[in-house]
Amino acid sequence: MRLEIGNKSFDEMVQEMLGWYRDHRASLGVGGLWMRAGLESVVSGRLVDPPVDALKACLRPELAWDVPEWPMEELSFRMSEIADCNLFAIALGDQPWMQGLKDLWTMPRAESDWQEIALWQLDLGLTGQSPAWEEDDLSILFELHTLDENDTAHLAWAALFRGDFEAARLALEAHRAELDARARQWSSSHGNQAYGILLNTSRILRLDVRAIGAILGNVDRHVRFR
Repeated sequence: MRLEIGNKSFDEMVQEMLGWYRDHRASLGVGGLWMRAGLESVVSGRLVDPPVDALKACLRPELAWDVPEWPMEELSFRMSEIADCNLFAIALGDQPWMQGLKDLWTMPRAESDWQEIALWQLDLGLTGQSPAWEEDDLSILFELHTLDENDTAHLAWAALFRGDFEAARLALEAHRAELDARARQWSSSHGNQAYGILLNTSRILRLDVRAIGAILGNVDRHVRFR
C-alpha cells in the first residue's frame, strides 16, 4: 500500500491502513496477514490473531521463500514474517506446524544468523529442552548484534537456550512490562514514530511473550508431573 505518513496521528494511520488491508484481504500474503491482525488488535483493544490456515497456506514450501533475489530486504522481510510464525506456532503448541517450519528453515535461502535462532526456538517448542549448541555460538550472536543484550525478549530467549528458566522468567516479566509501558504511549505518537509502532506486529501481538510463556508453562508441567 502507498501511505502518506506526514504527521498523521496514530489513530488516523491505523484507520487508513486497516481500511486498505480489509479491502485487499483476498490477496494478502503472510506479511499482510500479520499486519491486518496487528491493526485489528489495536482497534479492538484485544489480541486478534491471523487465521492459522491462511498463514499455513502462504508457507507451503514452494511459496515460503518465493521472494526476489534483489533487493535483499525482501528476503529479510520474509524471514521476519516466518520468524513470527515460529513464535505463533510455539504459543499455540501446534507441533506439526512447528516441524513444518523447521523444514522451511533448513532450506538454502533461509541461511542466516536468524536461521540458527529459529531452529533453536522451534526445538524448545517441540521438546521443552534446551537445544544442543556451543556457548561461543550464543556469544557470537550477541557480538554481531543479531541478539541485543538491551532487548529483554532476546535476553529471555538466550536464557532459555542456556536452560536457565528462572532468568528467562525474570527477562520475560521485564519484557512484558516494557510492552505495557509502550502500549500506553501509542495513541500519543505521530508520523514516522506511529508508523514504526504499527510495523512491529510481533510486539503488538506479544508473540515473544506468548511463545516464551508457553515454553515455560510446559517446563513447569513437566517438573510437576515428573
